[in-house]
Amino acid sequence: MHSERYRQQGSPAAPVLRYRCPPDTTGLTVPFSQPVTGLLLAAPLLNGRSRITVNHAGERPYLRMTCAWLRIAGIEVLNRGDYYFEVAGGQRYHAFTHTIPGDWSSALFPLTAAVICNAALTLTNLDPYRYTGRLTSAFDPASNGRRHPL
Repeated sequence: MHSERYRQQGSPAAPVLRYRCPPDTTGLTVPFSQPVTGLLLAAPLLNGRSRITVNHAGERPYLRMTCAWLRIAGIEVLNRGDYYFEVAGGQRYHAFTHTIPGDWSSALFPLTAAVICNAALTLTNLDPYRYTGRLTSAFDPASNGRRHPL
């Protein structure tokens, strides 16, 4: 199905993953979530079971958010304390219909500009109670500084 669409657009075939990472235990020490997210997104497409151990995991709420979206897309993933992840290979992503909330990290750029310029700004589609990172409670007066669970 996808190959036919690519052929109609002038490509000879669908893109193919040409490099293979052997599934195994991977230990990482990373201050950011992006490298771990990349591994979690690729792991279901590999053969075998991927085991990822993260030492001193940074941005742990984003790791939980990644696991939640993987599950929505039909991927089985095990998350133990945001430090150990297991993903079986040979899985397939499933299409889904779901509203993706706005990204608080990106919203901080116009918010900061508005503060610097003393300008009025309305931000929409930012849900402080869902799939948030670290900064949400700072902008929610009802939180009184408390964190909201993911």
